[in-house]
Amino acid sequence: MAEIPRSIAIIGAGQSGLVCAHGLLASGHRVTLYSDRTAEAFLSESRPTGVATRFGPALDYERELGLNHWEQSAPMLPGASVTLSPVRRNRALTVTARLTQPGVAIDVRLQSHRWMTDFVERGGTLEIERVSGSRLEEVAGAHDLTLVATGKGGLASLFPCDETRTKYEKPQRHLTMLCFHGPDLQFGDQPFLSAGLEVLPYAGEVFWLPFHHKDVGPSWVVSFEAKWGGPMDRFQEVGSAAEMLAVAREVTRDLMPWRSPLLELAEPSDELGWVKGAVRPLVRKPVGVLPSGQIVAALGDTAIAFDPLAAQGANNGNRMARHWVESIDAAGDQPLDAAWIERQFEVFWTDHGQHAVALTDLLMEAPPPMVAALLVAQYGSDGREGRDDGAQALADAYIGNFAEPASLTPTLLDPTRTRALIVEQAGSFLWAVARKLPGLLLAQLRQLLGRDPGHP
Repeated sequence: MAEIPRSIAIIGAGQSGLVCAHGLLASGHRVTLYSDRTAEAFLSESRPTGVATRFGPALDYERELGLNHWEQSAPMLPGASVTLSPVRRNRALTVTARLTQPGVAIDVRLQSHRWMTDFVERGGTLEIERVSGSRLEEVAGAHDLTLVATGKGGLASLFPCDETRTKYEKPQRHLTMLCFHGPDLQFGDQPFLSAGLEVLPYAGEVFWLPFHHKDVGPSWVVSFEAKWGGPMDRFQEVGSAAEMLAVAREVTRDLMPWRSPLLELAEPSDELGWVKGAVRPLVRKPVGVLPSGQIVAALGDTAIAFDPLAAQGANNGNRMARHWVESIDAAGDQPLDAAWIERQFEVFWTDHGQHAVALTDLLMEAPPPMVAALLVAQYGSDGREGRDDGAQALADAYIGNFAEPASLTPTLLDPTRTRALIVEQAGSFLWAVARKLPGLLLAQLRQLLGRDPGHP
């Protein structure tokens, strides 16, 4: 609990805004949450804003706050797999591992509805209005601190781009997301329920996720990350869930036919359960200055906008929410001014944010040679319980890095450290890589003969 309760305003009722609001409320602060729509409108009139996959460290905070309402009904994800497909209709290798703690993906519309209801029942103040720039002046003037969590547009423009921490000048992918149901939740080639990432360097990436939908419950969500103008970039003209499903079937049959069975019997989970767009990955300055000179602070996607490729957006949002709550609790009676906001953001950036951004940037490009060597050295991983060999240890580290980006990302960015990790887990570097080549070549031969590659 905070030593000195503060009056805090949060603009935005998405993932990070609601988690932060509940955290502050639990610490004894007076919290006013501003949302541009009602809880019922989120549930029945809105499109999903993203997949919002969360892993163990981010979910731990939701559990502490009593927000984990769906753990008994949602499909939990014990692990994940990555398939590297360098050319059309070809699987070069796979990476499969269990996570230390299961992840989950809950329909954000369902979450916002329930968490807004919980917030009011727990004593928070909810205001339904679209906050304009002039209204933000009034809100900021009435509170000790105002956190802006409105996502990537709108009020986010108050926060200048940090050019030193932003790599890309424009979006790198055309994004498409579709909620669907019908197929069984487990991949036929996996020993456990898992998320699946298809990496097609010539076209983009595809994420397949068991998902908890607001209406149909356990089901699926698929996200296509198409490189601009590439063979996957076919969704720009779709105007309905049915049209999106039709194009998804076409793309899957053409580029990755091994996943076609997932869509053959699929139906859209709801008419609004799809979205398309593009996101420029960027880091913003944490302080926004209003015309009057008053300040506001950035939270979640407003502070750091992620391409969803590495599933870092919601995880980063939860962890940033927790950081702001703990920082405000520890502030005592010191002013929550611009200098204080900047100091707290720097701590968060150093401990977590920079690693989540670097991981996403790393996946956006072709893997560096030593990372490619690690992927070869781990070949044969299957995530089965009880395995403790070097290949599985490398796969576990690679997949676990999505949940805890600070654990491996600095190593992946340093060829010397990556090589040392391979040697540590799998013995001689040359032997660790060379002994996997026969299996990889055999998989290619099998595909040339029209057969399944036989990957684990």
